[in-house]
Amino acid sequence: MPKIPSLAIGCLCALAAASAARTVRAEFQAPPLTLNPSVLTLDAPAAQPTDWTDAIKNPVKGFTWGADARLRNEYGHNFITLNEHIPGHEWDFFRYRTRVWASISPCADFSVNARLTWEGRHYQNPQINDEHSDPRFYKPEWDNGQGIIDTLNFKATIPQIATTFTVGRQDIILGDGWLVLDGTPGDASTTLYFDAIRSSTELKDFQTTVDLMYINQNATPDVWYPTISDTDRAMIENNERGAIVWITNKTIKNLEIDPYFIYKHDDNMAALSKGGDNADIYTFGTRLVENFSPNLMGRVEFAGQFGEKNGTGLGAFGVLSRLDYSFNDALKNELRLNFEYLSGDDNKDRNFDPLWGRWPQFSELYIYSYAKETRIANTTNLLRIGPGYLVRPTSQLEFEFDYNALFAPDNPANPAVAGFTGDGNFRGHLFSFITRYKFNSHLSAHFWSEFLLPGDFYPEANRDTAVYLRGEVALTF
Repeated sequence: MPKIPSLAIGCLCALAAASAARTVRAEFQAPPLTLNPSVLTLDAPAAQPTDWTDAIKNPVKGFTWGADARLRNEYGHNFITLNEHIPGHEWDFFRYRTRVWASISPCADFSVNARLTWEGRHYQNPQINDEHSDPRFYKPEWDNGQGIIDTLNFKATIPQIATTFTVGRQDIILGDGWLVLDGTPGDASTTLYFDAIRSSTELKDFQTTVDLMYINQNATPDVWYPTISDTDRAMIENNERGAIVWITNKTIKNLEIDPYFIYKHDDNMAALSKGGDNADIYTFGTRLVENFSPNLMGRVEFAGQFGEKNGTGLGAFGVLSRLDYSFNDALKNELRLNFEYLSGDDNKDRNFDPLWGRWPQFSELYIYSYAKETRIANTTNLLRIGPGYLVRPTSQLEFEFDYNALFAPDNPANPAVAGFTGDGNFRGHLFSFITRYKFNSHLSAHFWSEFLLPGDFYPEANRDTAVYLRGEVALTF
């Protein structure tokens, strides 16, 4: 049986023991597609009710600052190997992330924004002094990480043309983040930044917003701005360039239409990291979100891709959809049904490419199983379907449950890759259980658990039950 880390147990007990608060009934709003809504709010938190910290965070007019700290304990059993008898099958480590940000706004239409982030890790397993014989899985007991300027930009609005320009390092989240959210997947949620230029033009008469973006992303974070400590740690496998046109139209009542075009160029940095690509990918897509009633909401996003990857012609297709039903009752019960399809092929270079969507969109566990198949969080060759349920017994406490049946459109049955010589298309059953508690506007916690029962897509030796557990405490100032 896998060990349960101490922090995860403590966090669960704290949540269970927390006192209940009065429930508040609210209108149904579009919930995010991700299992973890907090990942979509990495910028400075939205304004909170007035409290004692306001005077400290806003000492003078035109200047504001803030900080947060996140403590996580993550435990994984077979989540990479799907085999409990080989080295590297068990991971247990703490993550300590601290961020400080500030914004200077000398006038209403101009601001300079900066944020400094650092995260260190303490590995309990696998360690360099454990019994494993394979050095690929050795980890130092303490990893200093690196300090990164993950936001440094200026934002300027020109009212005459109703356009806002953001120039520099910034977070970019488009739609539900399916294809554009994480520009730095190599550091596993420590940062998300893009080095980019973005313009956003509001056409009020047409209820339309047009966003244009140019992205210039480097594999290491110290090309544009200096880093502290480890300067050659790769954040991605490639140097990446890209251009995006994203249009949001709301002329039809209760319907949002988001057509878009994304171009991405990958330049493999093999000297820094294995598994990179040389590619030119062109993606055309549309996202639709409709509120059918105060209780029922649906969304669908579909995209087609063509171009070239590693000398192979690319032709791929993907669909992401979800239907949400809110009971609008005292417990705020919500049901949902998810469906996603990402095309696959015998040659993985022809699979649907997630672009800048390499983050745990539906599972913290399953992204690691792709380490041998493609690379971590490079989710593709996938069909998933399943229901979900969310309940909020109080305004501070919520429980979330999800099930996904996972399939592979194609089984490459590659004998050269250990663990991928199965003869079926069923990836497995995935169960997720999450408890979140918000003590107040500054302190929150959650306990996260996932379980995977692998199917015949994998050979028999790689069908051991996989477990992912996480406890987190977050403090925001």
